Amino acid sequence: MTIPHDNSYIGISTRNFREAANFYITHFGYAKVAELDNFISVESPKGKRCLGFGSPNGSPDSESEKKNIHLTFLVDDAEEALAHFQSVGLSITRGLEEGAWCARHFIITDPAGVDLFISEGQKSMV
Repeated sequence: MTIPHDNSYIGISTRNFREAANFYITHFGYAKVAELDNFISVESPKGKRCLGFGSPNGSPDSESEKKNIHLTFLVDDAEEALAHFQSVGLSITRGLEEGAWCARHFIITDPAGVDLFISEGQKSMV
């Protein structure tokens, strides 16, 4: 079984990622915990919920209208988690790769069609 860290988060892809993050900061008291050119992570006032907002296709200038909700689960060892999911017969949507905002990650998709990013991430990012 893969056990995610407590600071796993919901990710939302949108061209308006800055405005979306600021909405939660302004109206719900969230605090910004990380910001890159194409990604902002915010945390709820009591630290129980993290949201990550990023631009579609990883580019802050993307013209894509794609909007997507995904879940990110931070784990200690992405390669070990990948091996586990493969051993139980889950289909891997996107294989292990390096990313700008996390060390290594891969994607599986749940039965509802939600992408699950399984990431060996930097804990300070979320």
